[in-house]
Amino acid sequence: MLITHILLLLGLSCALGLAAKFATKSAHRIAKYFHTNDFVIGFFVVGVATSTPEITVAIDSALQHAPGLSLGNLLGASIVILSLLAGLAAILSGKLSINRFLRNDDFLMYLIISALPVVAIFDGQLTRLDGLWLIGAYLLFIGRMYQRRNIYEKHLALPSPNHRNSHLVIEILKLLLSLVAILVLAHYLVNSSLVVASTLSVSPLLIGLLILSIGTNLPEVTLVLTQSRKQSHNLILGDLLGNVLLNVPTLGLLALISPFAIAAPVSTNISAIFLLVSVALFGILMWSKNMLTRREGILLFIVYAVYAIHNLSTITT
Repeated sequence: MLITHILLLLGLSCALGLAAKFATKSAHRIAKYFHTNDFVIGFFVVGVATSTPEITVAIDSALQHAPGLSLGNLLGASIVILSLLAGLAAILSGKLSINRFLRNDDFLMYLIISALPVVAIFDGQLTRLDGLWLIGAYLLFIGRMYQRRNIYEKHLALPSPNHRNSHLVIEILKLLLSLVAILVLAHYLVNSSLVVASTLSVSPLLIGLLILSIGTNLPEVTLVLTQSRKQSHNLILGDLLGNVLLNVPTLGLLALISPFAIAAPVSTNISAIFLLVSVALFGILMWSKNMLTRREGILLFIVYAVYAIHNLSTITT
């Protein structure tokens, strides 16, 4: 029975990632149809679309009174992106160049906001006040970036869809169907995660940290694997950095819906430390030469490996 639920959990994660990928493509085509500029598409449309798994899991886990599952997912997802996926992209491409994607002051602000979940959970609980200032910090950064959109527009350019093969009504229907699929899959994913956590007698937080954090980032995994060798550095970085940033207001949304005391403070604190290490190490390495080399990618990969091994040992003991 446990094996069945674990396989179901993995299958649902893959399906959720695939649904998010379809939603992203349709949202991009719809935005292009209305001649939306690339900055808005990159930071708002594509960013939100690829983060729908995290958002739907947060809402569903809060409604099912299991917010720790989403907390683990969000903390783990940021660690996955900044260590595993950024490291993997640098390894596969030889180097991952930032190409002035963010100016130094904006990049520093980005790193600070990405680390804010650590501050929010420091006292062992998430309150609605935490939710408000987490969402506020995200909106502050987005407002700043929008003011400087002329600087970043060229770095966020995305390939234009082929309108001859794309009809607006069809794309809207595809988007709606994808979103419905994401909602349904997220519901069953949360249920299956809770069953696995109960069977293993571990906190749902650990399932979120180790399994959901990978499953909900499958669109980013696919992007890294397919685009790294094409040297699409800005596309990769824009997607990865945007997803980490969106985890901050998603955590805020979780706190607004279902404020809670953290049930597994030790695992949460250790994950918070790994998040700080990932943010700091990624920031320092990127800031030093505006790129990640293959050797630095391996270092980030090792950070995630240590993190994953620790979580696995926690589950098995």
